[in-house]
Amino acid sequence: MTRKNLIFATLLLMITVTVSAYQNYTYNKNPELRKELMEYISITNVTSQIDQPFTVIYLVNSDREIVVVDTSNEKMAEFIKNALNYKSIKTSNFEVNKIYILTLKIFKSKLIYN
Repeated sequence: MTRKNLIFATLLLMITVTVSAYQNYTYNKNPELRKELMEYISITNVTSQIDQPFTVIYLVNSDREIVVVDTSNEKMAEFIKNALNYKSIKTSNFEVNKIYILTLKIFKSKLIYN
């Protein structure tokens, strides 16, 4: 019986650690903030051959600056960070230090975002 309890306790611990490590990100549903982000990105005239969308994980700090935390595409990471990092935003409809996700798809001639 002790062996079964040990296995059960180990399994329960693994499940608890996995669930507690899960981070709840918010997809950016704020159209004003999305519009500002897209203005910064579109100014740089990016072109790419990427067909799959990628995500940009970011937050807005207390100084109203965008901070890029991560991107799902390593090839576009430097471009996105240069385009967005520490750029000031005008909108006031955001939560400070809350993680947001923006999905992008860049084609050779245009930029599409969700």
